[in-house]
Amino acid sequence: MIPEIALSDRLVAFQNAFDAVGTSSRSGVHIESQVPDYWPTSGWRKSSPEMQGMSSAKLNEMMQYIRQQAIGIDSVVVVRNGYVVMEEYPRPLLYGPQNPHPLYSVTKSFSSALIGIAIKEGFIDGVQHKVLDFFPNRTFANMDSRKEAITLEHLLTMTSGLPWDEWTYPYGDPRNDATAMMLSPDPVQFVLDRPMVSIPGTTWVYNGGGSHLLSAIVNETTSTDTEEFARERLFSPLGISNLFWGRDPFQHLPWGFMGMSLTPLDMAKFGYLYLNNGTWEGQQIIPTEWVTESTRPHYSAWPGWRYGYQWWIGPASNVFVARGYMGQNIIVAPDYNMVVVFTGSYLYGPEGTQLFYDYVLPAVGPTVPDDHATIQEAINAASDGDAIFVRSGKYYENLVVNRTVSLVGEDSSTTIVDGGGAGHVILVTSDSVNITGFTVQNSGAAYHITGINLNNVSHCGISGNILINNEHGLEIHNFSYCNTVSGNNITENNKWGMHIIDSHNNSVSGNTIGGSIWGSIAIHGVSTYNRIFENNIQNNDNVGLSIDNSDYNSIYENNITNNKWGISVQYDSKHNAMSFNNIENNEYGIKLESNTYANVFYHNNLVNNTFRSSLIGYNVNFWDDGYPFGGNYWSDYDGVDLRRGFYQNETGSDGIGDSSVILDGNNMDHYPLMTPWGETSNLVGDVNADGKVDMKDVGYVARRFMCVPGDPRWDPMADTNNDEKTDMVDIGTVARHFGDCNP
Repeated sequence: MIPEIALSDRLVAFQNAFDAVGTSSRSGVHIESQVPDYWPTSGWRKSSPEMQGMSSAKLNEMMQYIRQQAIGIDSVVVVRNGYVVMEEYPRPLLYGPQNPHPLYSVTKSFSSALIGIAIKEGFIDGVQHKVLDFFPNRTFANMDSRKEAITLEHLLTMTSGLPWDEWTYPYGDPRNDATAMMLSPDPVQFVLDRPMVSIPGTTWVYNGGGSHLLSAIVNETTSTDTEEFARERLFSPLGISNLFWGRDPFQHLPWGFMGMSLTPLDMAKFGYLYLNNGTWEGQQIIPTEWVTESTRPHYSAWPGWRYGYQWWIGPASNVFVARGYMGQNIIVAPDYNMVVVFTGSYLYGPEGTQLFYDYVLPAVGPTVPDDHATIQEAINAASDGDAIFVRSGKYYENLVVNRTVSLVGEDSSTTIVDGGGAGHVILVTSDSVNITGFTVQNSGAAYHITGINLNNVSHCGISGNILINNEHGLEIHNFSYCNTVSGNNITENNKWGMHIIDSHNNSVSGNTIGGSIWGSIAIHGVSTYNRIFENNIQNNDNVGLSIDNSDYNSIYENNITNNKWGISVQYDSKHNAMSFNNIENNEYGIKLESNTYANVFYHNNLVNNTFRSSLIGYNVNFWDDGYPFGGNYWSDYDGVDLRRGFYQNETGSDGIGDSSVILDGNNMDHYPLMTPWGETSNLVGDVNADGKVDMKDVGYVARRFMCVPGDPRWDPMADTNNDEKTDMVDIGTVARHFGDCNP
């Protein structure tokens, strides 16, 4: 079936787009074939476009154009380097991610793949096999030497010499040869009975009938239903099961030229199989030679387009396409390590390949050293929103990133070493910069070298890098805010692995930071509202995490091990929250020094530290400690739980006393609820008659007291938060403190 719009209009539109590409000065990325770091058999992984060297702004511009022009595109999927960087369903009420979409003539490329598999497995001896010999029990009309000479390769390349016209009349009109074949009681007979019009191999004519014969040949040679053969040999290894394949209603043979339906993400898997030369998870599904022959030009077709074995070969940039009626496309671009899928339900408008050349390829940024000799040269030449791809190798540069760009390293061997100048290996002075995939290190030839320095910037992303042998691995300073640092390995730096100073609302997660002389992370200089979570902070000479003169930071769910001090809070730091951290095998678990106050320690696991704490100077902080389920779990070096004193207002052998506020909340004279060991008071008894006094009873009291704060029934409670009233906040403090204690 032909694609979308009237042929003459389509060719003019395509040719204009392709001529523009041909005159472009871009040389392209030309990425070498890469071994995937995973296979999407059970599902695709996703990534931002920038992390794969593409501009999200340019891709979003395409989607805006599609919506503004009301083009009937049902889905757009862009896969680069094996990751889905765009997945859009502009008309989700018609088609969503789980809805198989009609492929129309894209089915032809699948039929070609099945022929290649049948040859690999010995069912067919090769493409020079005569077509009529596949049907020994049939007799065909209009026989001559030309018909006898038709080979399998002639069917694959649409040069059989058989007459065919499915463009003059619309589909559904019996004068359209594709429609006439579908109405015939025997489509194979219909195709091969027709009189020859040219010598095979001399003239290219779009012929869906020849494509249907491919399905019949698979069925005949394998003695297996074509769909069953496809499911077993092709779809199952790729993890594809959600498909439909229409059949000839008379002979019950799957149509070889159309009729298949797949989800867009499964269409992308088929393209990805061809991108990887027919291999999938170490298995050669389709012979490499077959992929090569199928996707090289055999004959000229439309202006600017050539034809392979049921694949279209594009006019530029080494692109081959499986194409179908009404906007179906699987576009494979090996030079860009990319697969793009469009599905649609429209006859008029720009075809998917035109959108690919107009928007998707331009979204791929320049490459170093292909397009620019140095990274700095590429940055200087870039426009805001560009993604710059850097091939693996060593680059001796001191970079200044003063544009909103993304720097993407090919892999961890893509190394940036300072060029000997003072300052930083990478200095970022523009907002919304992304840096991923590099090793960044100091050569030792210059003074004051930080690996990556974010200076008065916001909304930058630093991810997937190795920062090693620098003064500071990463520095965020000078009122930088809302930056994200994730998934980096920051190790063996001379001072701090990460230094946050006078900066706010930054997010640091999923990093491994350690092996530095001063420590892993420093939050200094009036830095506020930073979130440090789910990091491995380990093996530093001094501090795992240091908070100095900074407020309202959240430190949670980190693994802090093998440092001198696990967490150090000092010099007027206040209102920082440390919770759900594992603080283990440090010399000191926690160090508090020099007038820290109102910091909260809750539900941390402190075990096997030589000393659990170091308290120096005036400190008033909130400790929710003493119980494995109700607060911090403390142990001595041998792992024995050291509970607090009997009534929680006594200093236990761990050497930590409660603050005066929490003392009031725990003192039996002021708070007659229950002791840690189950003694009760007049206020709370076994109100639910379950034979014990526990938190369920406390909950009953809390519900009873959800009246006006200051009600006389609150009088026995302590004002734990010094707000001059006793209310639910106070009972919440008590509930958290006791947790699931022993009733």
